[in-house]
Amino acid sequence: MQKGFFVSMDKITKTGRGRAGEALAVSYLKSKNIKVLHLNYRYQRAEIDIIATDDVDLIIVEVKTRQNNVFGFPEEAISKAKENRLQEAGYAYKQANEIEMPLRFDVISISIEEKEIKHFKGAF
Repeated sequence: MQKGFFVSMDKITKTGRGRAGEALAVSYLKSKNIKVLHLNYRYQRAEIDIIATDDVDLIIVEVKTRQNNVFGFPEEAISKAKENRLQEAGYAYKQANEIEMPLRFDVISISIEEKEIKHFKGAF
């Protein structure tokens, strides 16, 4: 859980919330010495929010941002179909770029009102 990354996201619009969450996730990952390789990578019907590496794994990161937790936690909004699309896209990226390291799928959950970032490593 990280609380130091929030500046003033109280009045952000719904449209900007996703992009702001992704930018916050990038800052968080960099603070953990994780190198960001690609943002918003598209493969067929899937979009990977962040592709990164910790020099051990190639990390596919799904970022979920919510204003609050009234309707559930952000990380709960990832369906099995979404997981499958992300896995397919992650393996396609790895193959297209001839990357030999293992693939890991993480989720970064951001709750704005709670000023909370949760990082789930190996989420699926």
